[in-house]
Amino acid sequence: MTLQRIKLSVLIATLVLSLGFFITNMKIRSASARAGNNHDAALSFEMTAMQQGAQQQADPPVEQVQKNIKVLNGLPVSQLIPVMNFMASSLGVRCDYCHVRGQDGHLQPDSDAKPTKQTARGMIQMVLNINRTNAAALQGATVTCYTCHRGQTAPQNLPTLPIATATRGPGGAAPVGVGAAAAALPTAEQILEKYITAIGGRPAIAKVQTILMKGTTEGQGGRQMPFEITLKSPENLLTSMAAPQGGTFSRGLNPSGGWMRGPRGARAASASDLVQMKRQAQAFWVLKLSEPFPKMTVVGRDRVGDRDAFVLESTPSENMKQLFYFDAETGLLLRELIITKTMLAPLPEQFDFGDYRDVDGVKLPFMLRYSNVDDSTQLSITEVKSNVPVDDSIFKMPPPAPAATPTPSRP
Repeated sequence: MTLQRIKLSVLIATLVLSLGFFITNMKIRSASARAGNNHDAALSFEMTAMQQGAQQQADPPVEQVQKNIKVLNGLPVSQLIPVMNFMASSLGVRCDYCHVRGQDGHLQPDSDAKPTKQTARGMIQMVLNINRTNAAALQGATVTCYTCHRGQTAPQNLPTLPIATATRGPGGAAPVGVGAAAAALPTAEQILEKYITAIGGRPAIAKVQTILMKGTTEGQGGRQMPFEITLKSPENLLTSMAAPQGGTFSRGLNPSGGWMRGPRGARAASASDLVQMKRQAQAFWVLKLSEPFPKMTVVGRDRVGDRDAFVLESTPSENMKQLFYFDAETGLLLRELIITKTMLAPLPEQFDFGDYRDVDGVKLPFMLRYSNVDDSTQLSITEVKSNVPVDDSIFKMPPPAPAATPTPSRP
C-alpha cells in the first residue's frame, strides 16, 4: 500500500470514529415536519424560491445575514440551505436533531441548548481541517459527512459479515464508467452532433419559437399538483403551479432579470435565483445545452437506468462542474448532473429526461425529474404545443396589488 493510500485510510478512519452532525435546514422543512412533506416536495422543482424572499440581489457571507454563525463563516448565504440539506441527507436526520424547537413548533436556530449542535460545529471544523491540510493525500477528492455517515448518525466502522465475494485475479470484462478508455469513445463533437440530429436537426429546431407545456408534478410525498410552463426561447420563461393551501406560485424570467410571485405578493429574483431559473429554462427548451456549446471533454461511459451513455464534462467556472449523459444508441440527452463546490461539501443537482416524443418535428421529453440532496420532483407532461403566439408582457414582473381601501367606521 502506498504512503498516500495509508494516509487517506487514516483520514477516513478518523471520520468514522467521530459522531454525526447536522445543522438546521432553515427553509420550509421545519413546517413540513409538522404538516408532512407534500408541500416541500411538490415545490422542490420550483427551487422553493418563495421561501427565500428575504435574500437580496447580492450574495453576502452567511454571518452577515444569520445570527450565531461560528464555523461556516464566509459561506455565501445562497449556499446555506443546500449545505444544510446535504448534511441532513448524509445523516438521515431533521432540523431538530441539533436545534431546539419552541413551544410554537418553530425552530430556534440561534439557540445552542442542544449538545448535538456543539458536536456539529466540531465535526464541521474537523472536515474543513482534513480537506485543507491533506489536499495532496486526497488527490482532488473531498471528504464530507457523507463519506462515512451514509444516512446514519453513527457511522458503521465494521464491514457487514459475511463479506461479499469479490472477483480477483486477471481476466474479466473491464468496468464501464467515467474514465473508460478514450480510444473506444467518440469525440465530444461527434456526440453533440448526434444529439442535434436525434432531436430533429438544426432546421427543425430553428423553427421552434415558443413552447407551452401542461402537466403534473409529483414529489417524494406522492402528492400531485398541476403546472403550466410557457417559453419563448430559453431567455423567456413563465412557470405557474397551484399552491397546496390555495393560490398560485409563479416565476418569470426575461432578458432583464426574473421575479417570483406567491400568495404574499411578488419580488425580484436574487442572483442565485436567476442562475437556477436559467438552468430550468434551458432544461425545458428543445436544446438542453445552449449554442455555441461550451468546451467539453469526453470522460467515459456510464449507465443511466438500463441505458448505456457517453459522458461529457464541462467546467463553467472554478467551483462548478457539469456532466452530460447522452444515450450511446439514440444520441438523446438522458441526464445532466451539476456539481457546485462549496467550502464544506460539493452540492449535486440532477436533471433526468425521458419519454421523448415527437412534437412538430422535434423530440421533447415528456418526463423530467429534478433531484437534489433534499428532494426529488418528477414532472409528467400531458400536453405540449409549439409556436403558439405568446406576448412578451407575460414574462415581465407583475405590478404590485393595489392597497386595500380601508372601510370607514360607522359612528
